[in-house]
Amino acid sequence: MKKILLLGAVTAMVVIAACSKKTIPQTSQTAEAEKKSSAVSYAGQVKQLIESKCSPCHIPSKGGNKAALDNFDNARKFADDIIRRINLNPDERGFMPFRNAKLSAEEIAVFTKWKEEGLSEN
Repeated sequence: MKKILLLGAVTAMVVIAACSKKTIPQTSQTAEAEKKSSAVSYAGQVKQLIESKCSPCHIPSKGGNKAALDNFDNARKFADDIIRRINLNPDERGFMPFRNAKLSAEEIAVFTKWKEEGLSEN
């Protein structure tokens, strides 16, 4: 009887140990890789948003005659104004994109994060 109880106790401990979740401490390399994968850059995300949401008005090659946002230097130069204007409500003066729907929260977050992370190009 003692052998059966002992065997049952050992089996229970093995099952419990196998089911427990072990966490592996995050290394600096893992943290850096995650940071890079979630980093926002002009080439990675911002340029595409500008081309799809600010065109044609701010893209000279598409006939736009407003402040040109068709390159990194100009987008960086106007970043604060872009962020301010896309955060306005559609009925407020200066709202962008003009006569179009407000950008989604995710799209606005891309511009905001780009600014917070230092306006990187790549």
